[in-house]
Amino acid sequence: MTERPRGLLLSLAAVLLAILAVSNLLKPCKLWGEHTGFVLVGHRLDGTANAIVGPLFGLYLLVYALGIGRQKRCALPMAYAYAAYVMVNLVRFIASHAASSGERNVLFGLVYALVAIGVSSGTALLLTKRRATLSESSPSNQKTITLPHPERLAVLSSIQRDHSVGFLPAKSLPQSFALR
Repeated sequence: MTERPRGLLLSLAAVLLAILAVSNLLKPCKLWGEHTGFVLVGHRLDGTANAIVGPLFGLYLLVYALGIGRQKRCALPMAYAYAAYVMVNLVRFIASHAASSGERNVLFGLVYALVAIGVSSGTALLLTKRRATLSESSPSNQKTITLPHPERLAVLSSIQRDHSVGFLPAKSLPQSFALR
């Protein structure tokens, strides 16, 4: 089975989300100033809440970015959840900070909102279109289970009676159960 290439837009989204994940993982360090903090439902977090929620969300975004990069099916519900979170977060943040924003901040906020909604919703849309090509697991991770022949089950059954090993007796298998 040949894998369908991820495409430029999904690759770009995975890279951007990985960068955002690193940014969120580093929020507690306040590398970008004292006003650096994770924004949760429109409110900038500080202190212990920032130290816990920022890295947790960073891990979520890292798993999401890896899911996109590896074209995993788990990325699809993560995309929907992240797109919804971005929209709710932006609306709440803009509503709570609209009065204190200057003209320059409004323009930045508008551009930021368009990019954030475009990337999050666009990624969800692209993943939805590629739903059929997203995989549960890679072929190298799949395990093959080999069951013994019915004759061997009879031997195992006798061992169980003699030594109480705990194997499944052959007569307890359904007749339609095909073993080869």
